[in-house]
Amino acid sequence: GLEYMATIDSYAEQQAQKCLSYKFCENLNLQAIKQRVENLLNHVGDNGVFFEYTMHDISHVNGILSLYEKIIPDTTKYRMTSADWLMIVLAAYFHDIGMVVTRSEFEKREENADFISFLDDKKKYGHIMSEISELTPENQDRFWYQEFVRHEHGNRAYNWIKNYDKIESEPCAMINEVLAGLDDSFRYSLALVCKSHTLDVLPEDLYSVDEAYGTSDDEKVNLLYASVLLRTADLLHVTNDRTPSVEYRIILPQNKVSQLEWAKQKAVKSIDVKEELDENGNLSRSFSHSFLIQAKFNDAEGYFSFKDYVTYAQGELLKSKKWIQDEHSEYARAYLFPWDSIDTSRIKTEGFSNEK
Repeated sequence: GLEYMATIDSYAEQQAQKCLSYKFCENLNLQAIKQRVENLLNHVGDNGVFFEYTMHDISHVNGILSLYEKIIPDTTKYRMTSADWLMIVLAAYFHDIGMVVTRSEFEKREENADFISFLDDKKKYGHIMSEISELTPENQDRFWYQEFVRHEHGNRAYNWIKNYDKIESEPCAMINEVLAGLDDSFRYSLALVCKSHTLDVLPEDLYSVDEAYGTSDDEKVNLLYASVLLRTADLLHVTNDRTPSVEYRIILPQNKVSQLEWAKQKAVKSIDVKEELDENGNLSRSFSHSFLIQAKFNDAEGYFSFKDYVTYAQGELLKSKKWIQDEHSEYARAYLFPWDSIDTSRIKTEGFSNEK
């Protein structure tokens, strides 16, 4: 049949593979799923919608998979179940699937009730209305549709994964094909986890820390932890050619050009776990609670825009940490999330003052 080019060689994917012997997911083929997702994500930017957005393709998925390895402390890696790994891997694959816009969808946009009501509420764009009005009418149409999709992409992923059999669309048909045989309750949880990366508050159903999809302990998923991992990895994947996390551009309205600036400069070289001193005074990752960013800026606007983003990301880390800490069950406590800060001391500037 199909030749799969997609590689599934991350630690997370290898752990997830072990789950596929269980009844609730025994028909899944991770490589086939990843290949189809890659094909679909390659169409983000078709039809001129999202064409100037930076990567939401499979390199973003791989970026998230490798960040999982840094975010999950070693002791927790060994506590996680095969089903935990499967959930976070599928969430990495599917979380941005809602960004895909087919040509027919764009052409029928006037029939889309959600889009029409989105257009009625443009207040939050007041700060850039003058720039939008300078676009050609065709580009204005595109701009509004891509803003609508960007805003709704979590909901879109949720609907496509959960209600796959009720919606006529190419993405749905693909999802239905590769997730056929996946237990409905697991599918619903996956849909929720994907949606949650765009929400400020987690849905009630994601507070479960030991959701069972089969009889064995290895078939339980800590949905709260899975949601927080996806959210954190997505936030941190800002190296080189990625733009800021989706909602950020609405939360911190500034000149939208400057917000793309730091991405264009490929300023951010690496994001890593910061080593901290252990009780014997030796540097170790095991005691870390912060991420270290290395970057170099030679443009003031890009730099200050990025610093704002880091402040926003740090607030999100604290929120996630609190969600995890509020779960007091012994089971939940085995899943560690120590992260509460981002060290910016290695962000270098050249040619301008880095004082505000």
